[in-house]
Amino acid sequence: TGFYRANLNLLVEPVSGADKQRRLEQWLDAKAGQPSIVYVTQQKTAEQVAARLSQRGLPASAYHAGMPHEAREAIQRQFMAGTINCIVATIAFGMGIDKADIRNVLHFDLPKSIENYSQEIGRAGRDGAPSRCLILANRDNLNVLENFVYGDTPELSGIRAVLNDLLAVPDSG
Repeated sequence: TGFYRANLNLLVEPVSGADKQRRLEQWLDAKAGQPSIVYVTQQKTAEQVAARLSQRGLPASAYHAGMPHEAREAIQRQFMAGTINCIVATIAFGMGIDKADIRNVLHFDLPKSIENYSQEIGRAGRDGAPSRCLILANRDNLNVLENFVYGDTPELSGIRAVLNDLLAVPDSG
């Protein structure tokens, strides 16, 4: 399928960093019981947001690559079975997830890239039913995203070294 899916309602809501958690709680409270994924950038944020949601009576589980494999597997199985309805996750969550009835995908932090955003919202509404995708947009974590970009960009010396190695290979033609 293409990127466009008519059943996905894409929303961006400007919100101050101080109001993000409150707005997230309001959103999820209004959609209680619906399978939802909340994407965050950092592992510690996944833990903190899931804990706050649970304290406020909105059961949620954190999911990130820093967790033991067995714990991640158990959370994923429970989410697929419907015994957990809200996952607060880094991008580690989603590969291999084929749950058709995810109604909400929320980005607590801005997505890492447009490609990541497209993949992450693509997990919503695979059954064709209306689903909502919300970004709680603010500038608070832009430095984290910029660091990801710089970390993914090779330095000039590295590019030169690869090119020199390629040029040093004898022509077999």
